[in-house]
Amino acid sequence: MDNRILPLPERARNQTPRGTGQLSEQTLQNIHRIGDDNSLDSVCRKTRKLTVRLSKIAAFALIVGATSSMSVSQALAASDCPKSVELADWGENATGDISVASGGSCLFPIRMPGTVSSSDIFQKPVHGKLKKLNVTTYEYKAKARYKGSDTFAIKATGQGPTASGTTVITVHATIK
Repeated sequence: MDNRILPLPERARNQTPRGTGQLSEQTLQNIHRIGDDNSLDSVCRKTRKLTVRLSKIAAFALIVGATSSMSVSQALAASDCPKSVELADWGENATGDISVASGGSCLFPIRMPGTVSSSDIFQKPVHGKLKKLNVTTYEYKAKARYKGSDTFAIKATGQGPTASGTTVITVHATIK
């Protein structure tokens, strides 16, 4: 076998897919030896197929790597409750309305101006469960097969730009 590098014919250079690297010496020798249009097209087609396969494998590896780094709690986390809340300043009570599907759950974040220093469940719901996730976020889960209304309240203490104090946020839930 001849170990010298053979020059690549102009037609083969123009049809080599970008990003596939150089053709091997054996491939170049075969192209020169045969000189057939079909052989060159076959080499280019095989190279393109291999490149596409490798791209798909790399994309799959990225997807698997990204999803495996997510925690299950992030993937299954409830979204924010659809709500309308009358915001009050710290030290004044507030009311709000949320909507949730029967058996469904949603997050209820405390969105008062300033900083929340503490919070607790002030009144438990009758037709669902309220769980404190952290000082500013609660999760409400409606009972399955129940449709109607429910009420709960959260007592929060904090400091805002114009006032500080304790606020009771009463939430009326519509369960559909």
